[in-house]
Amino acid sequence: LLKFSRAQDPPCPWNEETCDRAAQGGHLDVLKFLRSQDPPCPWDWMTCSWAARGGHLDVLKFLRSQDPPCPWSSGTCAFAAKGGQLEVLKWLKDQDPPCPWDEHTCFYAAEGGHLEVLKFVRGQDPPCPWSRSE
Repeated sequence: LLKFSRAQDPPCPWNEETCDRAAQGGHLDVLKFLRSQDPPCPWDWMTCSWAARGGHLDVLKFLRSQDPPCPWSSGTCAFAAKGGQLEVLKWLKDQDPPCPWDEHTCFYAAEGGHLEVLKFVRGQDPPCPWSRSE
């Protein structure tokens, strides 16, 4: 479908949301296709965030292995917490440098009832903050 759409004259337009939706669904082959085009389909920090929320660690690893890597932000950890994705959060914090986090990570873990996620983020040194003032 994507190949057909892009082969039209003019080609079907795409933007960052195209990569975001592929990452959200865990569609690694689609992302590889999107990024192999000339020019590549654009992406943004939300692409990593959607992969994290869905627990698509293989997609996240691909995104961050590119040159340059797909950007991430504190929102990436927050989305992982919202999805209850403990293994993804562990991977994010194990990177060099680690993915940043902020109070939204604790908020979404608590909101979703993800106790193990909350225990993990608060158990780090330094712990993920409860609030901006912490």
